[in-house]
Amino acid sequence: MIALNKLSFFQYKNYASQNYHFWGKIVCICGANGSGKTNLIDAIYYLAYTKSYLGFRDAQMIKHNLIGLKIEAEFTENNELLAVKLINRENTRKEIWLNNEEQKQLLNYAGKFACIFIAPDDVEIITGSAEKRRRLLDATISNGDAGYLASLIQYNKFLQQRNALLKNWQNSGQEKQEVMQYYEAQMCHYSKQLVASRIAFMQQYIGLVNKLYNRFTSEQENIKISYISLLINNDLQDLFKQSLNKDIALGRTTCGPHKDDIFVGFSNGILFKEEASQGQKKTMLFALKLAQYLYLKQALNISPILLLDDVFEKLDTQRSAALLNFISEIDGQTFITDTQKNRLEVHFANMQNVQFVDM
Repeated sequence: MIALNKLSFFQYKNYASQNYHFWGKIVCICGANGSGKTNLIDAIYYLAYTKSYLGFRDAQMIKHNLIGLKIEAEFTENNELLAVKLINRENTRKEIWLNNEEQKQLLNYAGKFACIFIAPDDVEIITGSAEKRRRLLDATISNGDAGYLASLIQYNKFLQQRNALLKNWQNSGQEKQEVMQYYEAQMCHYSKQLVASRIAFMQQYIGLVNKLYNRFTSEQENIKISYISLLINNDLQDLFKQSLNKDIALGRTTCGPHKDDIFVGFSNGILFKEEASQGQKKTMLFALKLAQYLYLKQALNISPILLLDDVFEKLDTQRSAALLNFISEIDGQTFITDTQKNRLEVHFANMQNVQFVDM
């Protein structure tokens, strides 16, 4: 188990300077809107992955009209103390320190402390574009497989280079065509690794999602989760040849693993975003995100920290009870934000090791 014991801010978001001590397995962060609850748990995610879960740029993490920020934390992992420090200096250079040793390669550091963040806007994973679901896919696999993350970075680098070449393809000569062939060869190489990892991941992930979905609903619903990729049955090099004229016209690459998707719907082929009720969408969201949690727990052999932002708002009794049961069963630490302290007090009245933090 990994647990966060201490957290301190300096010039971070709406915090000038603040220190927190956490002892609870379940930490309930309560306060009015705008008090900094979400910023607090986003800071935990920021420490784990060196980026904001909510999409803020590094410069936006710094308190308004000030220069630089510092976030420090003390984690316990299997009884070992781990000190983490994140600094954004005035030149916007970001530094990560682990036990007083600077982590020069952020790629090697990211994911040392796995977190799963669930927020109300995450319903866009179901209702939004394929990019939202691909991000879920890539983030989960990358956490458990550094090699996948390295391949993804390389693939995206050559993708950007191919796109840049497509935008300036007019009057292309032999030299440009040779460069294009090189980019495509590299993309084909890395795409094979990405697709193979995605297929293997989905074979395990689909079972977890189905199990969790059924846990959160009393109704018998036939859902379907599947991986969508042209590369399952096609060679990327052949797809490049077929789409070249279209790619030139659009100035971007229209085929490859960066176009993959996850089908989230019913067994009859209808997408969730087209016909599912709000309750069904919430159930699916919990299933998708908590399946992430269970997958990473197994892949990393340690329970991630679960970060729940305002998830009990407008959540019915059945789903609240199912979520509470899940939280009580896992051995990892959970942080929950809510505007209504009494609601959490009622929820956790019969549970031990619950800490309340008033904002």
